[in-house]
Amino acid sequence: MKSLVSVVTMQMRKVYRRPDVLAFLLISILIPCCVTLLFVGGSDAVSIGKEGLLNTPGIGFFSGLIGLSKVFLLPYFFFALICASIFAGEIKSGIEVFYLVHVSKRLFLIGSKIISAFTLVLATALLFSIFTILCWWFILKGTNGFVDVGFWSGEQSQDLATVLTLCLSLTELFLLPPSFAFLSLLAKNQSRALLFCFFIIVIEKFLENLEEIRNFLPTYIGNGYSLIGLESNDLFTTFISEEILLLFLIIFFTIATLLVYRRIELR
Repeated sequence: MKSLVSVVTMQMRKVYRRPDVLAFLLISILIPCCVTLLFVGGSDAVSIGKEGLLNTPGIGFFSGLIGLSKVFLLPYFFFALICASIFAGEIKSGIEVFYLVHVSKRLFLIGSKIISAFTLVLATALLFSIFTILCWWFILKGTNGFVDVGFWSGEQSQDLATVLTLCLSLTELFLLPPSFAFLSLLAKNQSRALLFCFFIIVIEKFLENLEEIRNFLPTYIGNGYSLIGLESNDLFTTFISEEILLLFLIIFFTIATLLVYRRIELR
């Protein structure tokens, strides 16, 4: 029988060998590199400010690329695909039963999957961040749109708001694995799980247009829209309240996933 650490290690080894996971990690590197090449080449596909000549600090480029990836729903699509496969897909195919033979406790198996998914969020964020900063620092800095600027804008309130927005965005990404895992276990089928996950994201995006409820939507919070125009105390108060809400949802869906998994009949 295996301990939790050995089960997590086994699960991570399995997850990180998946072709789709390796492909997305590669995409996380290629996005900043490709956008950088478009800027350098003067492509009309990308621009910053009026006629593409507005000086943009590195933190602005960093934030803009994250926003671009979320506009195209890339992280949502990827984590929906992975969670549907490793949670619903492995149960449906019978692989789950095979792994249970080598695990001392059932919760170790589902816990190792959630932990592996969390590490995948961190790995994706780190790769994307590192290569974005490297591309800006060694390639874009000093070119049109990035002339005579540093990584920070020099406006403390603006830089602080951007950093807090990035924190909210990262926390929102950590919410995807447990919430998608919960939906996948309810669906009990990989295709149906994918549809559930996509449906929820589309509904959230639609509800962002309703002022009465959008401040409670993870997708809206993760974009930092509610931080725009706020100063000092109001900025921190809003950030802390939204961060607490996201953390609460992460804990809630993690616990809900564990409880649902305990009741699933595996065969």
